[in-house]
Amino acid sequence: IARQNTTHLVNECQAGKSRRREWLDLTGDLWFNRFLKPRQQARSGALDMKRLNRYGFFFIIVIALCPACQKQTDVPKHVFFIVIGTLRPDHLGCYGYSVPTSPTIDRLAREGVVFTNAYATSSNTLESVFSFFNCSTALTNNVHVHTPAEIKFISAGSVQKYLKRAGYRTLAVISNPWLKAYQDYFQDGFNHVKFVGSKSWGIPNTTDLVTGTVSDFLTTKLDRKGKNFFFIYYLDPHDPYRSPVDYGFFSGELPRKAPSIHELSGEDELRVRLKAEPDYSGLPTPGTLSQNDLDYMVSQYDGEIRYVDAHIEKLIDKLRAMKILDDSLIIITSDHGEEFLDNGLFKHGFQLYDSSIRIPLIFYWKDHLAPQSKDAVVSGMDMPPTILAACGLDVPAAMLGSDIFQKNGEEPIPFCTHYVNQYQRGMRMGKWKLIENVSTDEMMLFDMASDPGEKNNLFTDPHAPREELLKSYKRLLAKHVIRKNVK
Repeated sequence: IARQNTTHLVNECQAGKSRRREWLDLTGDLWFNRFLKPRQQARSGALDMKRLNRYGFFFIIVIALCPACQKQTDVPKHVFFIVIGTLRPDHLGCYGYSVPTSPTIDRLAREGVVFTNAYATSSNTLESVFSFFNCSTALTNNVHVHTPAEIKFISAGSVQKYLKRAGYRTLAVISNPWLKAYQDYFQDGFNHVKFVGSKSWGIPNTTDLVTGTVSDFLTTKLDRKGKNFFFIYYLDPHDPYRSPVDYGFFSGELPRKAPSIHELSGEDELRVRLKAEPDYSGLPTPGTLSQNDLDYMVSQYDGEIRYVDAHIEKLIDKLRAMKILDDSLIIITSDHGEEFLDNGLFKHGFQLYDSSIRIPLIFYWKDHLAPQSKDAVVSGMDMPPTILAACGLDVPAAMLGSDIFQKNGEEPIPFCTHYVNQYQRGMRMGKWKLIENVSTDEMMLFDMASDPGEKNNLFTDPHAPREELLKSYKRLLAKHVIRKNVK
């Protein structure tokens, strides 16, 4: 019994406590040899109460005082939450991409935990990023209809506020003009925050600015003796796809004029049409593009990924030089993906196919996370409880997400988008993905195991479990739609 109890206690402790395990094992042996073994040898004898009292009391005191037995004693001093805008996981080597876009991220992935079925809560930045902090989708927080002045009220239940109250210094460097408009929200929850770049989309590439500001914050703002939570947002590889370095990813014929994905997306034409037809619910009509020019565009997107990856390496080198890398949990993800005619459109925001809402998710903490790949279906809104749990803090019961390291992937996750004239929502549940276009009343159902490209709509297929999925979908909406914000 004593040996079992000792093993149980050790298993509940964090990894990397070998000396403490030896201490517990020694104590268990003492308990066994001094009390249980003599009792077994004297089957018919009376219980040796003196020995029980003496060594039992000693055993209890050691267990109570041993740091390895305290709840979640091993937590990172620093958490770096890095969001790389518009990054598709299938354009990273660690997710199977053949183009060498991500040697640094791949190395972190090999030594960390990779989630292969991670989803953003939306295909547009605003709705997705706020779910990273407030553990809710736009179905709940309605961030898409609030003005920047109104949005500040939801910061009370944000992960940065919880960490701040727990003694963490909170820092943020952000390069997205969409988020710049909501600076009051970020300034309310972060001790130090800086937006880099302009208020418009005029700067071709802001990666250098982000890395330089992060480096300055690490030198001047980081609490070296305390705990820190650092949010870093790289805008690139967002369009217009202009990497400062040519990595030679394109081998075709150079276009006479570099194609613009924004011009080709048809979004501007759609906005013009909506002025004359406010109730129009159709999608934009993309421009035509040769396969050669499409390949060129994708290669430029890949080049920006490679450039950001090089700056991730600079960040890792900086943390190593400061001797804080070993105490740092690094999380790498994205706010959404990008469409290259995968399902008929360019860019992102209008649809909820995997090309625009499936995201990379990688956790790295040297010598603390066993390298592995996890295929559980997880959501961007799971970030707050996961980060709080990793920091040894209690997760508020009202949070809609959950710790992804405790998920089995069976429960459904929601997503939605409110963009220009589109309102779509849906869920991923196991291998099934349901999308509802509220703007047009169209329903789509995909078997992601056999149809990862989402080409075959099974909603009317009599063999698909449509009714069962619809019931789960209605329960999911009831849980998330029009819900009070977490306080």
